[in-house]
Amino acid sequence: MSKLNNLHLQRNELRGLGPGCFEQNTELSLLDIAHNDLKKIPKHIFNENTAVYKNISIRLNGNDELYCDKDLCWLLEARNKWITIETADDTFCAGPVELEGKAFDSLTEEDLRCNGRSTLISFY
Repeated sequence: MSKLNNLHLQRNELRGLGPGCFEQNTELSLLDIAHNDLKKIPKHIFNENTAVYKNISIRLNGNDELYCDKDLCWLLEARNKWITIETADDTFCAGPVELEGKAFDSLTEEDLRCNGRSTLISFY
């Protein structure tokens, strides 16, 4: 499935994504994971070739169970660099307590306590 360009997984009640789950999809340009029950989006879902050399659009809208902590720092750092995140203003943090209800689009690296160092060094 390395030639797959668009992957539509919306409305599948997904609760998580395993590390490396999209690493074979080096041509992926759209990952639609909207309207699921995702709690985390792990750093290692793509392989290095996909992550560094392709622009990927990720549809996250409707995922309001996201736990917004430092594990999402990689996604914020990649946002607007090689990942475009579509949320339709309906993706909110479920935790931690201080970020409950905060819109994903308005998250900053300071909110997640990313401490300023790059989280994109390794995807393996």
